[in-house]
Amino acid sequence: MKELDTICDFTAYLSAKESIVDKQIVIHGGEENLLGKYLHAGRNFDWMKNYDLIMIDDTIWPALQKKPEFIAKKKLDQVSYGWDSMIDRAHEGSPLVR
Repeated sequence: MKELDTICDFTAYLSAKESIVDKQIVIHGGEENLLGKYLHAGRNFDWMKNYDLIMIDDTIWPALQKKPEFIAKKKLDQVSYGWDSMIDRAHEGSPLVR
């Protein structure tokens, strides 16, 4: 679930999942396939509104990872993760040099 790496992203996903509790959903594979549908649909599950039974197969996540826009976003995220790492190290402090 590295895709939901901010508290806002994570809580938005959980809220979206709460909106589909009345649906019967069969997921082949793991949670990442449901997440893949969520991300592909623009970070929502609105497309499920007209269905009572939803089948999600195990090809969703691998297909999403191959999309050019997904790959481009991951490259852009690397810059952010670099800054996060520097902030974490500064927060942890470093021993005094004598």
